[in-house]
Amino acid sequence: MLFKKMLRDIAKHKAQFISIFLMAFLGVFVFAGVGGESVGLEVNVNDFYNETNLADGWIYSYGINDIYMEQVDLLGPTTQMERQYVVESVGDFDNDPEITLHFVENNTISKFYLIEGEKLDINDEDGVWLDKSFADAKGLKVGDNITF
Repeated sequence: MLFKKMLRDIAKHKAQFISIFLMAFLGVFVFAGVGGESVGLEVNVNDFYNETNLADGWIYSYGINDIYMEQVDLLGPTTQMERQYVVESVGDFDNDPEITLHFVENNTISKFYLIEGEKLDINDEDGVWLDKSFADAKGLKVGDNITF
């Protein structure tokens, strides 16, 4: 009996039924889409952080020596530390782009994320890693030579 009444009401008020149905469908669709996107984003971020061992904090200073490293280690819950020497340079290209060079101590913290090429070998004096967008903009590929 109620089923027949429902069908009769739907037939009598088609426009209202369709609009309410579409609004409910869109609401569920958007809610599920946003929920799925946030879960996917969280998984990708966690994978990136785990793969690169991203540092929780940075100390910027000139000439950080072993004594300074020991003093920082005594501050508290420090589990790992690594020095990195950063030099501003100019690339030998048409527009002389500024290039930041990072010389890493042992590449265990805030490791560079490999997109193309080989893993970073800190003992390799001839190889460098470039930012993907910079390499694409300058038309550089793995194996090309670059001068700083």
